[in-house]
Amino acid sequence: MIAEALGVFVCLFLLTFIGLGPALVLLPSGEKRVVYALGMAPTLGLAMVGLIGFSLVRYVAPVRVWAWPFVAFWAVVALGMVVWDRRRSGRAGERGSRGAEEQGSGGASAIRNPQSAIRNHVGVYTVAVALAFVLLCYAVLVSPLITEGIQYTIFRSNPSDAFYYMSLAETVRVADWKTIAGGIELSRSNWEGIKALARASPTALYTARAIGKPLELANPIAFSWAAQVTGIPVHRFYYAYHLLCFALALPLSLVIGDHLGLSRGLKYLAAAAVVLGFWARFVLETDAGYEISAISLFLLVVFAWMQLEGETPRPLSRRRLLLAIACAAMVAFYSPLAIVFVVALLCYYGLGLWQRVKSASAFLYHGLTALLVILIFLLSGQLGYIFRHILLAAFAAPGEARYEATVLGLIRSDGTAALWGLPSSVVFSALPVIAQVPLRILGDALGIGLTAILIAVALILVLRKSAPDGERIALAMLAGAFGLSLVLVVVDNARSAGKALTYVYPWLIFAVVLYPKYMRSHLTAPQQKLAVALLGLWLVAQCLVGAYLPYSQAQGSIFGRSERRKAESYDLSAIEMYLQQAQPELLLVHVPRDKDWTFAYYCMFVFARYPAHFQSGIIIDNSTEFQNLWFEDLTAVPDYTVVLKSVDYIGPGNLGTKVAETADLALYRITTDDVTPFVQAEALWKSEEAAKPPFPTLKGD
Repeated sequence: MIAEALGVFVCLFLLTFIGLGPALVLLPSGEKRVVYALGMAPTLGLAMVGLIGFSLVRYVAPVRVWAWPFVAFWAVVALGMVVWDRRRSGRAGERGSRGAEEQGSGGASAIRNPQSAIRNHVGVYTVAVALAFVLLCYAVLVSPLITEGIQYTIFRSNPSDAFYYMSLAETVRVADWKTIAGGIELSRSNWEGIKALARASPTALYTARAIGKPLELANPIAFSWAAQVTGIPVHRFYYAYHLLCFALALPLSLVIGDHLGLSRGLKYLAAAAVVLGFWARFVLETDAGYEISAISLFLLVVFAWMQLEGETPRPLSRRRLLLAIACAAMVAFYSPLAIVFVVALLCYYGLGLWQRVKSASAFLYHGLTALLVILIFLLSGQLGYIFRHILLAAFAAPGEARYEATVLGLIRSDGTAALWGLPSSVVFSALPVIAQVPLRILGDALGIGLTAILIAVALILVLRKSAPDGERIALAMLAGAFGLSLVLVVVDNARSAGKALTYVYPWLIFAVVLYPKYMRSHLTAPQQKLAVALLGLWLVAQCLVGAYLPYSQAQGSIFGRSERRKAESYDLSAIEMYLQQAQPELLLVHVPRDKDWTFAYYCMFVFARYPAHFQSGIIIDNSTEFQNLWFEDLTAVPDYTVVLKSVDYIGPGNLGTKVAETADLALYRITTDDVTPFVQAEALWKSEEAAKPPFPTLKGD
């Protein structure tokens, strides 16, 4: 899947172009303005695709129509802003040069001022090191696409959620809003509406009814956009899109580390741990698409908050607008994060007001931030939609308690080592027992030591009124998540409590690596070296764990479930390559659900791009319990047929010649002119499906 790996880099480049212009406008002037703008531009680009894309899908056209014009427009804006910024910087530089010449320091600075030349050389070296570091992290991040292939990437531990996101993305990519809205009601009385939607996108009926609830569409729209601009089918770009979302977090994490004043080594290692560490892989393994899409957006929200705290409190400013845009994107992509953010705000300003280091106006002005968020939703035509979704999410939240609490379960079994991303039951499970024992002891020691460091940092930042705002904000994010998690445990919703912790794992990293800034006041020199070594060892271990897990045979918690769910071979490249050359006029697809629905539904994604008739019906649910749907009768002889080998009637009936195959499927070029055998086979399958109950909303019509 080299094309998919390259697609990640293409999207990174395009999102940077989309977000660079607005980033330059929204950040105030300063020495690091351009660097910070480059760091946040890709994530801001993602926010813009999701926020503006909703309006385009709802009122203009499907994603496939506007994906590239959208890029072109914002690329022109970005180039214009860069030119404007350079000219403005140039005028400022000319004024500075004239002043320097008057003082006798102008001319050839490289000769007259060797210190300046050295600084320029160091600057180039710093950029080269940073670029090499970013490329190395990205290479590690995307490597499973190349080495493991579609069998690994099609879904991880949760196929229902994975195909849910694919279905939504494909729907908004190819179907206009009128068709989507017409197919939301899954009932016999709306047969023509769902038939029209199935004609536009056969895989859409799996999730169309959820759009009417409604649900967040910013993430599926961004996913669809990424697949469209790279020219890669949605089902093949699914895992690559999730890796892209983590890739966006890397430059933003570097910017945040710089803003927090971390040393260069800790800044790089902390950013790598955010993107590659255990909790990053854990979230990827859960197929938590909405949470994954918002990883970098949540970082952008907090970075914008840090920027806002750096100015004198006032009602409106560019920094407040940046925070409002980031918050709007956060809510549009994954609204539960807003709860953690609000609790963190209360913690931060509550402490600041109590210690009299924050004014009440600074807190109250966030009412204007909220109004700006509402205005953004209003102008983009999604205020009512978002409001109804938030109400739905609030009422549905208690239902999360029914599901497995994987995060807290892991922490209960492995203790503090799991909290810090070194759960022995997962990370060391594939190693010989004799090697596991010392590693478990080391992991426990690291967990206890890091917990002690976090407590020390928390006490320092709480007690020192002069602590920088950015550092207190990082601590407030942890306080908000841990406090919310505790409340959820009390109300017996352990699953949501654990998820709240995964939302802020980057701030667990950033908070603990602040310790070297404060340890000189209470540690001896040898103790300081030990503390730095402990932090470095842990961060390196996180990066190694992230590089190791995709290739390991790790079992435990959610790891290892994916491979157990994939009995069939999802690599259909032999058949796909043949069909790409043949371009069938009518492709008959007969891949019925057997004991599981996932492979049959996956085949719908693969073959729906051709003029296809699904002989075993359209799958509308993540089970084998209910009937499939048929909207058209087969009236013509297909020129090609894809059939599941276990129910193959083409070869035994001498109806065609096998031209390609995989472990589970066979592709035939049909040689008969008689449609009767195909019609009879379809009637037989329909009679078998009729023994199942219809989907609940289709009963009684």
